Amino acid sequence: MNRYYDLIAQIAAAMFAIGGIGGMLAGNYLMMLAGFALAVVLWSYSKHLKKIEDQMVFEEENPISANRTRLKDQSIIDKIKNVSFDPMDYKLKDLEKGSMLEFKTHSWMVDQMKFIYWKNAEGGMEGKLSKKAILNMDNKEYQIQVNHSIPNAMVPLTNPISIYSIDSKMDAYVSNNKFNPPTVLKYKDLEFYRESKKTGYEIDPADYSYQEFDSFDYFDENKNNIIRLNYWGKTAIEAEYGEMMKEVSFVNILPAPEDDNLLITE
Repeated sequence: MNRYYDLIAQIAAAMFAIGGIGGMLAGNYLMMLAGFALAVVLWSYSKHLKKIEDQMVFEEENPISANRTRLKDQSIIDKIKNVSFDPMDYKLKDLEKGSMLEFKTHSWMVDQMKFIYWKNAEGGMEGKLSKKAILNMDNKEYQIQVNHSIPNAMVPLTNPISIYSIDSKMDAYVSNNKFNPPTVLKYKDLEFYRESKKTGYEIDPADYSYQEFDSFDYFDENKNNIIRLNYWGKTAIEAEYGEMMKEVSFVNILPAPEDDNLLITE
């Protein structure tokens, strides 16, 4: 029934419009104005109801993501929808699924890409977007996370690792659905020092389904290497390890074929 509220509002708008016409023919201008005003309000409201209905239908009937939590914050959705790039100045921050780039003389393709909206973060990242992409070359993969809203002097290039290869008691740092990992980790004969916790939403741009998570970055003394711990709630902890690369290490970056997010400049 709630799928037809927009139609009911349109029928009511039509009835008030007819009443307004009746008032005009009868010379009752107060009735005419009231009828037309209510018709306009109800017709506009029906458009709002239609958007809600379409979203409900999509969430209920999409077989791929029917059980995923959808993002409701329209301001975040608009940030993602309004992402665009200049085809004459395509940069690493503009990566999306299907993009191509060269790294260490090899060509890589972006197989997957999700947005991250930083709900709570320091260093100017709060309220900003990042992109998390998987680069593929002949079945070899890297994960890359780039800031979309602020410059990327250095970029983490990582691969998943077992949390227990870092600390055999890693899951013991979860208590009451809160993850509080150590301030110092030891891995590959190096010490890694924890940065401030960030909390964000990992968002699939295909349907705006998302998961909230906490992220902890650890760097060695020279900030050449990184460990990243992501906590997804309960006992779900993921770990990544890799190197910090200069953005200029990635060259010949190309947009995905038939991209519709081009920003045309004169």
